[in-house]
Amino acid sequence: MNSQFASVADLDEKRTTFVRLSEHCWGYTAEGDPNTGVIITDESVLIVDTLATPVMAGRLIAEIRRLTDKPIKYACSGPQLTAAKACRRSLPVRAPTS
Repeated sequence: MNSQFASVADLDEKRTTFVRLSEHCWGYTAEGDPNTGVIITDESVLIVDTLATPVMAGRLIAEIRRLTDKPIKYACSGPQLTAAKACRRSLPVRAPTS
């Protein structure tokens, strides 16, 4: 069994999708994995799961910027915080402590 994170073990380029799920909610996937949620409010943007690498996070941010220039103020992330570093200067990142 491979114990590496998917971002380390799988370096193949993935086809991504960024689809509108509701008035304020978008979903971003890379061939189904990982999944990221984006909520765009009247004031700001919230990212739910910052993805596995800074490169992937940068691509997500580019997609968000095609939709809005509102500030990305919040990010909720899983235990891997690698990609959060791509935006840490402007984001208060929330992550589990365990």
